[in-house]
Amino acid sequence: MNMMKICYDMVEKLRPYAEPYMDKLSKEAVNSAIRAGEPSIAIGDYLAEAWLHKSAPKELLIEAYNLLEPYECGDIHDDIADDLGLPRKVDPLDE
Repeated sequence: MNMMKICYDMVEKLRPYAEPYMDKLSKEAVNSAIRAGEPSIAIGDYLAEAWLHKSAPKELLIEAYNLLEPYECGDIHDDIADDLGLPRKVDPLDE
């Protein structure tokens, strides 16, 4: 299975756990990323919302986090990694 398909599938898995907590602007931003062919941006946003609200199963959060590239991870993603017991992703360009 190709990576884009895996990412789009993850977006759909995370959507019901994240969207109920998102405002209209945030939902529009995620949908714009999806339309632009950037599902990993949507994954990062949905992951943060689902984690903040403890609305998704831990296994799903781990699966989603593992799809993110290091350059896509910010401070909140470091907090998510710490909480889930995962190693933080480090962008090699930042080393």
